[in-house]
Amino acid sequence: MSKEDFFQTHQYSRMRDELIEILEKEKQQQLESPVAKLKAYWQVGHRLLKIKELREDEGLRVYLKKISQDLDIHRNTLSHILQFAQTWKKGDFIFKREHTLTWSHHVELLRLKDPAARHHYLQQSIARNWNRDTLRYAIKRGYFSPDLPTKQQKKALIPESMGRFYIYFATLLRVLDGDTVLVQIELGFHTTVSVVLRLRGINTPELGEDPSGRAEQAKSRLEEIFAQNSNMVVITYKTDVYGRYLADLYFHPTLTEKEAILENGIFVNQLLLDEGLAELLVM
Repeated sequence: MSKEDFFQTHQYSRMRDELIEILEKEKQQQLESPVAKLKAYWQVGHRLLKIKELREDEGLRVYLKKISQDLDIHRNTLSHILQFAQTWKKGDFIFKREHTLTWSHHVELLRLKDPAARHHYLQQSIARNWNRDTLRYAIKRGYFSPDLPTKQQKKALIPESMGRFYIYFATLLRVLDGDTVLVQIELGFHTTVSVVLRLRGINTPELGEDPSGRAEQAKSRLEEIFAQNSNMVVITYKTDVYGRYLADLYFHPTLTEKEAILENGIFVNQLLLDEGLAELLVM
């Protein structure tokens, strides 16, 4: 059957109407139920996969554009929906309220070809309450390797802060120690202020009190990082008991836009943790 003939069939018309109804119902329920979108997308994907033509790679490419137009869904989203249904042939687990991640989480998980890695990151996202960006960072940094026993997997990942925060461009003035820096923050309207920042979520040994030398190594590493990358983006939170703002530091050697640096830059706090120069500290 040709593509044109298929789209004229009663089978396709009935399926299209069913899927539109599912998606319309999801729009009405999404504010009431966090699982509404996941259920709707899984139902759409599961229904589409019943069509023989869509289970074949060539058929998928041919039919996807027309179906996405009829359902008013971007073609990439529809492709993810089909992959979602193929990956989770039984959706019971991911629909449980206490296990629910967002659709954005699942799009990141779908990029993983190894089922063991995908399951690991799903479980970690739930247990540690990772947002989408933290999950993406964990995958990018390779926090799971199927070749290692579970107990040897990297587990130290700085948790997402749930507090109020502010985002600024900043310039490094001085590294005070391995987890504390003096920076000049740009407040806008040609106004700057110098503040001491304490890197959130990590702790390094005190200078002069660490015979292992890790305190000096951490300080030197920060100085090395910002010797070539003095411009950074900082996310500041509350102050600690010493009046220092807790902060996340990001930099990128080439990017200059704030959002681009946050999305694709290097999270300095996590970098020090990864390199064994700092320990995880949950405040």
